[in-house]
Amino acid sequence: RIRDHYLEDGYAFVQVDVGSRTDEKGRWVGRVRVYEGPRVSTEGVYIDGLTALDPDDALGVMRSPPGFWSWLISKDFVRSEVDSDVLLLESFVRGEGYLDARVALQRLDWSEDRSEVAVTMLVEQGPRYTVRSMRFEGVSALTEVELRAVAKVAEGSPWRRPDVARTIRAFRDLYGKHGYVDAEIEPRELYDE
Repeated sequence: RIRDHYLEDGYAFVQVDVGSRTDEKGRWVGRVRVYEGPRVSTEGVYIDGLTALDPDDALGVMRSPPGFWSWLISKDFVRSEVDSDVLLLESFVRGEGYLDARVALQRLDWSEDRSEVAVTMLVEQGPRYTVRSMRFEGVSALTEVELRAVAKVAEGSPWRRPDVARTIRAFRDLYGKHGYVDAEIEPRELYDE
């Protein structure tokens, strides 16, 4: 717990040693020694391999990059944040239609005194999926033309998770305007390998 506390505060090299002995009265005495090491700040987070999307948008979904005020208030390096950022970045890239994308931590570049680190992540995008066709099943209260008119997803456009969510919301709103407040809309996506 002590080590975890230090790690969360940016002490990436902390070591905690626990020892025990008995004192002159035969009681057990525990001793904890902490070697803090330097408090590490994140100098920057960089993304290699992301060519089709704006890296600033990708950095915006992550937790570990230093923010606008980092020149004034440094951003502590927390390895667990970097690990979760790998997953967040992968989810973002896949959500933009690169469903086969993979993200990994490429390297950590430490300063000479190990008080700063630059984080580099590697993205393998893969192909971008597009919407080949859209079919509607179980529609009787509205027409397919009405639904297509409010859809944010269109045939031939890149598949994007935010567009699918906006389309579902638009369909629910349209059904609600026609008095169907409990309409269930379930997208089923079939992928062509």
